[in-house]
Amino acid sequence: MMMSRDSKKYKSMLVAKTVLFSIAVLFGAIMSGFLIFARDVDAFVSGFLFFIFSAWGTHYSDKLLEFRVPIKNFRRRTMHR
Repeated sequence: MMMSRDSKKYKSMLVAKTVLFSIAVLFGAIMSGFLIFARDVDAFVSGFLFFIFSAWGTHYSDKLLEFRVPIKNFRRRTMHR
């Protein structure tokens, strides 16, 4: 079940993914700056991991939303019997 590129839901999800990704990049850059100035390895590692997991989450959010729809329909079918 794919969403068309013209739908309002697709555009709002694309904006949300872009905002999340830019926040993750900014957070990773700030943590990298902490590594340069404070030489704090934990800050760099946490920033890098946050960046990786945010990028992974925003990339797979479409698939997670598509996976959730059949489960919701399955619950609706089984509860009304």
